[in-house]
Amino acid sequence: MRAHHPMISAVLLAAPILIGCFGDNAPTAPGGGQPAIEASRAVLNALGAEANQEPDVVLLAARAYLHLTLIDPSHEESTRGLLDRLEEMTVRPGVPGWGLSYAWDAFGDGSVNPQETIYSYTTAAAALTFLDAFEVLGDVKYLDRAAEAEQTLRTATCCWEDGPNAAIWYSDQPADSDSSLVVHNVSALSLGVMSRLRASGVDIDGDLAEKLATFLRSQQGEPWDAPSHADSSNWPYSVAGKRANDLLHETFIIEGLAWYDGASMPVLEAIDGVLRVHYNAIGTPSQEAHTLGSLGWGPPAGLYILTGSPVDSDRVDAIARQLLDSIDGSGRSVLVPENDSRALAWYSLGLARYGANQAGKKALEPWVVSGG
Repeated sequence: MRAHHPMISAVLLAAPILIGCFGDNAPTAPGGGQPAIEASRAVLNALGAEANQEPDVVLLAARAYLHLTLIDPSHEESTRGLLDRLEEMTVRPGVPGWGLSYAWDAFGDGSVNPQETIYSYTTAAAALTFLDAFEVLGDVKYLDRAAEAEQTLRTATCCWEDGPNAAIWYSDQPADSDSSLVVHNVSALSLGVMSRLRASGVDIDGDLAEKLATFLRSQQGEPWDAPSHADSSNWPYSVAGKRANDLLHETFIIEGLAWYDGASMPVLEAIDGVLRVHYNAIGTPSQEAHTLGSLGWGPPAGLYILTGSPVDSDRVDAIARQLLDSIDGSGRSVLVPENDSRALAWYSLGLARYGANQAGKKALEPWVVSGG
């Protein structure tokens, strides 16, 4: 059983920027969450067969359905169907690792990774999906799948190490295993997987987990080459290039650290920075949230991580309303580029998380953890 992190109340008193100042114009929660639930369902229906094409889209849709299943158990059949599909999509038979359905030059350096490449992001995200499934459905096979995926992260994509620090490689390919290519979000998501497994009674490498957390904390606020977007509370995308992080990948880092540390000061400072860089004063995603938001993935990912966090609920409601207003009659967002299934899947998950939270179903949020 997870308990509220004891630092939450104390840290909130030291973080006034997280408290909204709407006065008499404060927006109310959109319909107690029901519009968000219905919008998430509409988006999932709009995705249709597109939800089965790429592992990342499948797992995002599955996680959205798992939130909806918390509210309405009739979604369980659709949820299990997507989970079965995800299990089938490993890049190699018998190896619990996930990636892409095509070859890809991950860092644009001419080294094209083959189709069977195991990517740490997709594998960690699949593990988090199976952990959500175990939490919601109570089926131990999903815990087993998550543990197998975590073992792949430790064997196929691990690690850069330097004293008390460690980082997960971007993929299992030698060309991606260089200290100059360390990308923070994959280490954070892997840390989140390890933390949730430990909370479920699975043995993990606790020393590695702490090394991942130590390095992530040390990199917070490192300078990068985009001063107009820089913020002392956030991370650069990687150790090389020092380019500003986008909202989507910042979300990954916050989620991983939140599962490990709870609402610790670094996590609260990161949320604070996300609000300053990616949102305007009333909660609407700023231009940076779109230009640095991975082609429309950023805003719904922001809603996903801010829901249930120690951010004034009025501000989260305003963010949700902006996303809800973007959904048209076909279940697609006018903010999402055409044919971007991954962005649309993020909308289904962000809205499902918000709707479940408004309905009092908060079991899948990282804000009620006991810490590392």
